[in-house]
Amino acid sequence: MPSADQLNVLLVGHVSLDHREARLLPGGPPRYQIPILLAHQVQKIDVLTSVLNDKELRMDGVRIFNSPTLHDTVFSFSSNDRENEDDRTLVLDSRAADLDVTQLDASSQYDLIIISGIAEEVSLEMVSNLRSLYSQASIVVDAQTFARTVHVGKPAKVKTLDQPILDLLDDLGVVLRGSFVELEDLEHYSYKGLLIRTNRGEDIQVNLERKNRSYTFTKTTEITDSTGSGDIFLVSFMLEYLTTQNIESALEYAFEYTRQFLSIQGIPTVEEAEQVVKSMRGMD
Repeated sequence: MPSADQLNVLLVGHVSLDHREARLLPGGPPRYQIPILLAHQVQKIDVLTSVLNDKELRMDGVRIFNSPTLHDTVFSFSSNDRENEDDRTLVLDSRAADLDVTQLDASSQYDLIIISGIAEEVSLEMVSNLRSLYSQASIVVDAQTFARTVHVGKPAKVKTLDQPILDLLDDLGVVLRGSFVELEDLEHYSYKGLLIRTNRGEDIQVNLERKNRSYTFTKTTEITDSTGSGDIFLVSFMLEYLTTQNIESALEYAFEYTRQFLSIQGIPTVEEAEQVVKSMRGMD
């Protein structure tokens, strides 16, 4: 089993700008996932995204593949409730371009590909192309990628994924994580691979090889901002799972790691992410 510092990781998805409380704040899954990956000292981080100015994403250890665009992806939050992502309403103000796999370095190899679409920028065909290009990689998809429907000027809508979409993802060997809104009870699905259904990080259902298991965790941290918690959970779970091959310990690690950030406002810094890693590894 590889250690985290041997992993080459590709992040796929839009970054965004979010109108909140009369402020325009940076958002989008890659912005939350990059600090976590850097804190775990993975070998390589590539990001496939689409943004007008990628300067602030560029840092040591991170390579950006930017699909040209005329607009940024911008959302307006119509609710100030930061404690529950599922209860908030997002209105799409503008949208960056669809992502283009041909932007990637053809010579690259990846151990882990994390796909977290937020504005229909990723297609099923693109997931299939990534599987063809990187046949040995573990590919994990956030269900939001295909559960969210967006139109400029209108609230984003979230649907429950149906079996035909899961069949396509299952055939591609995808690990799929979704919320209780995006996925039905896992007993309703037929899925050979790893399927994870989370309820705000507390109740977690796992399906592997069509066997269901349930876990319950208790948050003891006051929630300041839950935005990005699903992105942090996903990347921390996969890092631990790939290095241990133990689902239960990976879930426990991801839950505890994510919990540490619920009291932090906004995107965690690399230093904050590193401190959590150290504390959880008993290095304080």
